[in-house]
Amino acid sequence: MPTDNLSAYIGPMTTYSDLMRIDDGLIRTDNGLMHIYNDLMAIYDRLKLIYGNLIRSDIHLIRIYMRPMTSDNHLTSTDNRLMTIYIQLMSVYIHLTPTDIHLI
Repeated sequence: MPTDNLSAYIGPMTTYSDLMRIDDGLIRTDNGLMHIYNDLMAIYDRLKLIYGNLIRSDIHLIRIYMRPMTSDNHLTSTDNRLMTIYIQLMSVYIHLTPTDIHLI
């Protein structure tokens, strides 16, 4: 699964609102959050492969929290939880060394 879009937005993100300011289009695309979900799962699977138990086990909850957007393209409270997990995952990702990042 491609991570190009996700990689382009890695930076000093710490909150859900920071992510929303970076690019609404990343979230509100035709594919909605499924695009982010697929990218995140690709990264998560790779991180698990490299680091095993060092990666927080509760990140897998992203699978449970994934829901489609509402019909008016606004994020639901469930999506807010997804983004919280997204930030947790990115916190792990951001702290990897450049050598680790190029493997993903």
